[in-house]
Amino acid sequence: MVDWLMEQLTDWITSGLTASLDVLLAVMGGTLLLLPDVTRAAQVRALNGQMVSIVNVCYVIAIVAGFAALAIRRTAARGPDAPAPASASAA
Repeated sequence: MVDWLMEQLTDWITSGLTASLDVLLAVMGGTLLLLPDVTRAAQVRALNGQMVSIVNVCYVIAIVAGFAALAIRRTAARGPDAPAPASASAA
């Protein structure tokens, strides 16, 4: 009897939460999560272009920093007195 009652209570709470979340997501999707139409306002287009440029510059900086960190790590692992490795083109 108690198991049946708990199962019914759990189902009722679950269905209520699911319905509430569906409504909340529908409202958020219709209001908060809308993206501006960049083809209408010139200011939005200019801002979008600037943000794309900033993101591209940050991406390039991250790649260069990664290569620099890799080079520093390899140099530090070799040690200051170790000879440079022979290149394949010298053979």
